[in-house]
Amino acid sequence: MSNNEPGDERANTYLIDLLDEAARAGADTVELKRISEGLKIGLLKSGCGSGRLLKDAAWESALSAGPKMAHYLCFSLPSRILIQPKFIVPLREQFRAAATNHFCKRCGDVGPSFALLGHAKDRPADAVGDHQHAFYLPMAQRGNSRGSLSDLHIWCPYGFTQAEIEILLRVNRLDWGSGRYPVRPILTALSREAPSDAPFATGRTSSKVWRSASPFVPPRYFYRRQRGKVTLKEKDRPERQLIECLRAAGVATGGLVWRQGEKNGAVSRLESMPPLPSWDVVRAPGSDEGASKDAVAIAVHRNGSDMGRKHERRVGLFFEVEFDDPVTLRFPAFGHSCHFGLGLFVPAPQIHGQRPTS
Repeated sequence: MSNNEPGDERANTYLIDLLDEAARAGADTVELKRISEGLKIGLLKSGCGSGRLLKDAAWESALSAGPKMAHYLCFSLPSRILIQPKFIVPLREQFRAAATNHFCKRCGDVGPSFALLGHAKDRPADAVGDHQHAFYLPMAQRGNSRGSLSDLHIWCPYGFTQAEIEILLRVNRLDWGSGRYPVRPILTALSREAPSDAPFATGRTSSKVWRSASPFVPPRYFYRRQRGKVTLKEKDRPERQLIECLRAAGVATGGLVWRQGEKNGAVSRLESMPPLPSWDVVRAPGSDEGASKDAVAIAVHRNGSDMGRKHERRVGLFFEVEFDDPVTLRFPAFGHSCHFGLGLFVPAPQIHGQRPTS
């Protein structure tokens, strides 16, 4: 039997609304954290009482079947060291592993949560379309010239129940650097919808030009090795795979795709290109003749890699897409490990003199 009380649920709903309104009104960080802490205490009190970890059939049933309380959360990630962007996937996996640990303690290994984990077997009938479960997006704060990962944005098109929010709020420590440099997530935002100025695409911002904020990793391997020579698979070239991902997301507008650093066949470093020293630079095939362009080697997610398995490393590239007309992207990221922060695209109006519209 669940120990939730109607008064607790009303109070938590009020705090979510209050936090949402405060963020929209431009409240300062101290005020947002104060409301967030009240929400966290309220959710944990109504969800687990005195920390009881026994399986509760009513609570488990409400885990993913209850009303959707929010679609967006943001955590700041304070740490004594800077976390470089090349650790996007390991950082995200640590957070999910911690959430999964609390999830299993609360409702056992069989408890379903499509929103949190995205398992196809748990997909509810009303989750229509692809990529409806949570995107976990570690990002730098606006104005952070170093590009270090300082925020974790979590956006779920399907939405989170109160019980699922409770699971996320229980993550209070990530053991970075083998535990020597703990990261302690602090909730800074929670709302029913992503804010209009969210630093990622949610289907509300329109722009003609979209640019990689993290490497796009093609879903399929795009090169072959023969007798020590690395050559490109023409039908699987990264540009084509990116176009396939955009088409699958419903983008029908034509446009141009190129790797950042090359345009019109000429190689030229763009000043606003992501700082490559923050990544592990490699050389990737650029044509069937074996020409190479700058790319990065990046850890990607595979089943079990957030539970201690060694990460697979794949080749990722930074792209820019210029459409014929302004385009609204329904999802923030594309390609391999897109729910783990890779393949993130953001509007790039500063180069072409346009302003994105919301």
